[in-house]
Amino acid sequence: MKTVFKRLVIFSALAALSILTPVVMAQKQESGENRLQQMSQQLNLTEDQKTKLKPILQEEAQKLRELKNDTSSSRQEKMQKAKQIHSEYKPQIDAILTPEQQQRWQQMKQEAKSRAKQHRKSDSD
Repeated sequence: MKTVFKRLVIFSALAALSILTPVVMAQKQESGENRLQQMSQQLNLTEDQKTKLKPILQEEAQKLRELKNDTSSSRQEKMQKAKQIHSEYKPQIDAILTPEQQQRWQQMKQEAKSRAKQHRKSDSD
């Protein structure tokens, strides 16, 4: 009886975790927190850089969230507007990063684009 109860508790905990994890991740991503964390790890940001980047990334994330929720634009229009939003914030982000960090950040973005392109290609096959 105890083992059945333990299994039920473990199963319930795993189910709750599998439901909550995507919600928490989405909230982090939408707030710019996820991007800041990724940049921090990959670029070894200083505390000062993190402090300066956080409001910029939050504002950018807010605009992207609004765009995502815009039902009047086509997918193509949304993609174009997202590129504009990223372009708008790039100079602010670059001003905070060192030249080496800028280069690494650009490389990371290119790698992400390549992975996304490869993923889309494999989905269409």
